[in-house]
Amino acid sequence: MQIDRRATSRRHILAIILIGLLSMIFLAASSTPADATTFSVTTKKDTSMTPTALAVGDVNSDGRDDVVTANFNGNSISVFLQETSGTLTDAITYTLLPTDEMPITRPGMEWLRTHPSGVVIADMDGDGHNDVVVSDQWYWSLYYFQQDNPLSYTDPLDDTPDLWQPHDTYATKALVQPVDAVGTPFGEVELSHPDAFAYRFYFDELNLNQPGDRLQFIDSAGVVQYEYVAPVSLEDEWTPWFFTYRDDIMKVKFVVTADPPASTSTWTITLYQTAQDYKETHPFSQPYSLAAGDLLEHVPGVEVVSSNYLNKNFEVFKVFDGQLYKLSAPRDLQENIIDARCYGVAVGDLNYDLTDDFAMVGWDNGNAIPVRQSSTGWFIHNTALDFAVGQNPFAVAIGDVNQDRRNDIVATAYGEDQVTVAIQNTAGYFFKPVNFQTGPQPMGVTVADVTADGANDIIVANSHGNSIGVFTQNTSQPGIFSNEATFPAGWYPYSVGTGDLDGDGGTEIVVTNSNDDNIAVLQPTPQIVWSSPASGARVRGTINPAVVAPSGTGIDNVRFSMDSLPRGTVYDAPYAFALDTALESDGTHTLTATADDGCGHTYTTSRSFVSDNTKPVVSYISAYPNPFYPIRRDGYKDNCSFKFKSSEAGSIVLRIYYSGRLIKTLTQSARAGWNTVVWDGRWSSGRRVVGNYTYRVYVKDAAGNVGYSTVGRVSVRLYVLVRVGSNKVRLVPH
Repeated sequence: MQIDRRATSRRHILAIILIGLLSMIFLAASSTPADATTFSVTTKKDTSMTPTALAVGDVNSDGRDDVVTANFNGNSISVFLQETSGTLTDAITYTLLPTDEMPITRPGMEWLRTHPSGVVIADMDGDGHNDVVVSDQWYWSLYYFQQDNPLSYTDPLDDTPDLWQPHDTYATKALVQPVDAVGTPFGEVELSHPDAFAYRFYFDELNLNQPGDRLQFIDSAGVVQYEYVAPVSLEDEWTPWFFTYRDDIMKVKFVVTADPPASTSTWTITLYQTAQDYKETHPFSQPYSLAAGDLLEHVPGVEVVSSNYLNKNFEVFKVFDGQLYKLSAPRDLQENIIDARCYGVAVGDLNYDLTDDFAMVGWDNGNAIPVRQSSTGWFIHNTALDFAVGQNPFAVAIGDVNQDRRNDIVATAYGEDQVTVAIQNTAGYFFKPVNFQTGPQPMGVTVADVTADGANDIIVANSHGNSIGVFTQNTSQPGIFSNEATFPAGWYPYSVGTGDLDGDGGTEIVVTNSNDDNIAVLQPTPQIVWSSPASGARVRGTINPAVVAPSGTGIDNVRFSMDSLPRGTVYDAPYAFALDTALESDGTHTLTATADDGCGHTYTTSRSFVSDNTKPVVSYISAYPNPFYPIRRDGYKDNCSFKFKSSEAGSIVLRIYYSGRLIKTLTQSARAGWNTVVWDGRWSSGRRVVGNYTYRVYVKDAAGNVGYSTVGRVSVRLYVLVRVGSNKVRLVPH
């Protein structure tokens, strides 16, 4: 979409700036919700060696999400089908190319594996069934697996050989590039190229019939790197790769033992050689990652784009008549040059024109690179749209991360332990990106709603942290994310994806653990925590057991039970219910709350409490001495000890009355059994008054039940000092 800046009003520009500032503020103001949704590994499935990329989608047309991995050191892909029970089958392995059929060899190496690095699931041939495309970054190829005769899900393992068929292998950037053709019955030809470092030959036909006849490949040092010696009969054959140094000469020499008329040996070969220097730019495209979408609006169907690491470009592929073809740019457009080695690629609408674009990330320059579909029928890379991600960006994802229905770009920076978020504005451009700290060396990234709250979250694979990281979006403040919450995944998690992998209608996370040779499925659990009662609390009467759902947790309902008996379901906060403990037996009970996010993901937490609706029994009260004689002046001390027995521990309140008037309250803790409370005869006002008193003991237990004694009586008498003689005194009751 082109914007006429001269026709854009100032008000429109100010609105764009304001939206940008608000988006930046939202993104910068991250929060950390306590006890947000947690994720735990529920399933692990073994793959072949070193799984890297993964894709999630329905690959056997049964309506359930499956998982496909590219096994970098396994020369294969692994397919995990979801069964009707919601579990994944063990890996179904498809080999890309048998080792003994790989035509590429290198000096000192007997064979060379394929190294599948990218995988994508898409309906490539428009038949309504998803296919699989795999990139091989070492063999410089794409492999197209066409889904054949979709299976019923009753017993898929019995028919797996018919599920997929290796349909076509296509070399990106032309695996080799024709430079010269030679056809002569004998002789010698010298070949050189200023940027060549390797040569390879293709035989239309080679017949060496006479003894001693040979075809030799000689490097600049005169060493025969390879030769064919009669008798040989070859057709449609490749030679190995021959490696030389820059500007070196490669000789092809045909040696015959007799004059040409007498020789029946013939040869017709086509030379292929590399185009550029190995150290600067690899001559082959080395496709790494793949993404699929409707990348050519004027051409019906789905296309696949590859990020070509060493060629610093991208390529687009499409299926025609059952074959996978590389599409060429129109002649009036520049080549698909990005000028940065790129690993990650993702597809999505990046300028709100309802057509798919894509984005890549440059490992060398640290940038995210949006590439838009143009009206000319190809793509435009406007470098002004590039933005910094950080050191060594590895993966990129496209999705709406601020709920404005426009796609944004999210990318991981492997070398800076961060994920970068760039918000798309209403004009189809991107605001200044905001960075969030991740675990060590993040690699894969995806955008999905994994908390079932209607807002997309960000999920990354922290390769050196052996974990996934989840940035939860705040539903009430779009674009605000929590700090990263990490959850164990496995050894060296590489790629991450999401889908309904257990058939419950929710969203799970799946990650490839490259050093464990497996995948791990992590299920979200909608976290809740108890707010009341306290653990082990003693309660009485009517209480309100309650749980709270921290910010960032999507809760559809909470089911309560006590001692395994249902007590009701609450659909809205506050999540609480009334419980009359007087109707329950005294003793320990267990409350259970189960939160459901509406997609089948549940989280259960329990809490025990003690129901106590029995009042303490207070008995055997006494006062000693009775009467007692508290001192009126210095020189004598007498206190009264109130003794009683309590059936429970708790707190004591002793109330003393004079003529029906409360004059003193004494408090202290109580224990089960005998207790003593001491009174010195003083009123609360500090007075001491002779007379007869009544008292009652109250005991309050931990649950709040109050028991009390019968009324007791005590008398107070005072002594006075009376002088007798010159130096003697005596105490006289008063």
